[in-house]
Amino acid sequence: MAEETKKPTSEKKEASKKVEEKTTLPKHTKAIAAVHSAKISQKYTMAVCRMILNKTPSRAIEMLKKVIIKKQPVKMPSREVSHKKGKGISGAKYPKNVAEAMIPLVKQLESNAVHNGIENPIISLAISNRAPKVHRRAGRIGKRTHVYLEAISKPNKQGEQK
Repeated sequence: MAEETKKPTSEKKEASKKVEEKTTLPKHTKAIAAVHSAKISQKYTMAVCRMILNKTPSRAIEMLKKVIIKKQPVKMPSREVSHKKGKGISGAKYPKNVAEAMIPLVKQLESNAVHNGIENPIISLAISNRAPKVHRRAGRIGKRTHVYLEAISKPNKQGEQK
């Protein structure tokens, strides 16, 4: 009889533990923002993604705003583009349309990082892929690009301690 009474109470404890495990939310380690089939050039988007990589979202937004007002060029050394003013800039351009399209995406990434509880987020992954072309006679306006951004918490330096 004593054994029969112990079994239901142990089953109740196990059931309550399962309920507690389900209610706790998993901790997110990264934040993601993506846009599909954006009407921007894939070639310039690759250069902008390379520029904002390993930057904080706020710093990336500042850089993109400077690109729009033509204060900071986006380096494209592997492309045959004209040289710009500044030391160490071999070839660069000011892709205004790409910068205008990327600012809302970076802002969304920043807000997702805040929502996920990521402190000191940095853009760890910035990918630009070619999207399917639109049908019919679209020509130049038919170009589309997928953009994927990912942010993680900035790793502490090994010498620093909290």
